[in-house]
Amino acid sequence: MRDLIVAKFGGTSVATPESRQAVIRQLARLRSAGPVIAVVSAMGRRGAPYATDTLLSLLRSDADPLVRDQLISCGETISACIVADELSAAGIPARPFTAHTAEIRTDDRPGEADIMEIGSEKLAACLKEGVLPVVTGFQGILPDGHVTTLGRGGSDTSAVEIGGRMGAKEVLIFTDVPGVAAADPRIWPEAPYRKSVSYEDMEALAKWGAAVIHPRAVAAGKRFGVPVRVLSTWEEGDGTLICAPREPETGLIGAAIRKSSPESVLTVLARPFPAVPEVLLPEGAVCTREADLLQIRIPEAAAPETLRRVCGFLQKEYAEDSL
Repeated sequence: MRDLIVAKFGGTSVATPESRQAVIRQLARLRSAGPVIAVVSAMGRRGAPYATDTLLSLLRSDADPLVRDQLISCGETISACIVADELSAAGIPARPFTAHTAEIRTDDRPGEADIMEIGSEKLAACLKEGVLPVVTGFQGILPDGHVTTLGRGGSDTSAVEIGGRMGAKEVLIFTDVPGVAAADPRIWPEAPYRKSVSYEDMEALAKWGAAVIHPRAVAAGKRFGVPVRVLSTWEEGDGTLICAPREPETGLIGAAIRKSSPESVLTVLARPFPAVPEVLLPEGAVCTREADLLQIRIPEAAAPETLRRVCGFLQKEYAEDSL
């Protein structure tokens, strides 16, 4: 389905009536240009009534994995029904789909399942009727009908798997930031946002702590060859396109922090990678280098400042080289 767009909306995007109105505006805009499938996460974050972590807290830590998956999948079902209802109220015919009705089949690994197959016929028939499908992210089913879940960031993966298997033109990951920044802007406010980044570079950064998209979703995009775009639910803009570049990207690609208390690992990806002065690093830092990837193991408290120093240095180096 060459003109199909799959649009995924995260928990903060569907958390309130006001934020869902922004979702509806985005879907109305996309639908005016062609067929659209929406994929939604559970509403809100930890503490919100239907958030995944809130639901998870209701069970014993040693609860049966399939019981756990059945419960925590409810958040996405609630989101899909509410978003579909509000779309219909806005004059856009919509229908909620769970993993069961969308036939999203997974392997038998509760809590970390991989999607094996999607029965796209029902979704395609819904689109043919002029109805916008609103699909639960994060969910899957086993052959016996039991519900499975895909793990953290699973809704990203659901959206890309649906888009890839249905031949979508592009998968849009709507979130609360305007794209992929070179580093978390809350840590480095000057971090530039990228127009594009390769599947390989984005997957590496996501694996090492860049939380804007899940690495399995990036890997699925690469496997299917479907472009994935990260953009804001609330702001206009093209966001960041994750795709196969024509040639390797140069300069500071990105940096991420993965906590491993009491230490953290700071990963910096840059191409070509200049020597980093030791004065920028805290005492006791342990560095490892592999091609264009530098990893610095440091005390957790020192990680944010080290990121700012190293990224600021690299940004200046590449700017001077381009003069």
